[in-house]
Amino acid sequence: MTPTPKLRFVERVLPYPDVKTIRVLQQFWLPDNEPYNEWLKIKDGEWHDVPLEGRRMSYAKTEMLTVQWGEARGIVQNSTPYAQAQKTQEELYELFEAIEEGDREAMADAYGDILVTLVMGCATADLNLVTCFQGAFLEIKDRKGFLNKEGIFVKESA
Repeated sequence: MTPTPKLRFVERVLPYPDVKTIRVLQQFWLPDNEPYNEWLKIKDGEWHDVPLEGRRMSYAKTEMLTVQWGEARGIVQNSTPYAQAQKTQEELYELFEAIEEGDREAMADAYGDILVTLVMGCATADLNLVTCFQGAFLEIKDRKGFLNKEGIFVKESA
């Protein structure tokens, strides 16, 4: 049976006055037949698990975790920007369905999935999504135009 890659935060409180806690993102392999919650009961000295769920993470940290997730599954090394663009298109269809159904939970899931595919696409093209995002903002920041009746911004012609 192939082990499944997992990510977890572990932390350790240190007895040094200037360093209170060390937090480490750790990737580990867990056999598919071993329950994750049972594995978490295993402690290594003073280290203990801190769940990823419910933690507030910056965009940069979330992007880093997403790239690491993609590397652990061979996506970054073996996929292509075109394949990731196709995956983005699939997720866009799911977003349209969620919007049409008025399903906010499905919309949030679709937007998140779209971001994951964009991060993976950039990683496979050796681009940084934040740099791409910043470049797009710098291009549009002074743009003038109007909002049409469908709610779409239309830029003025030069």
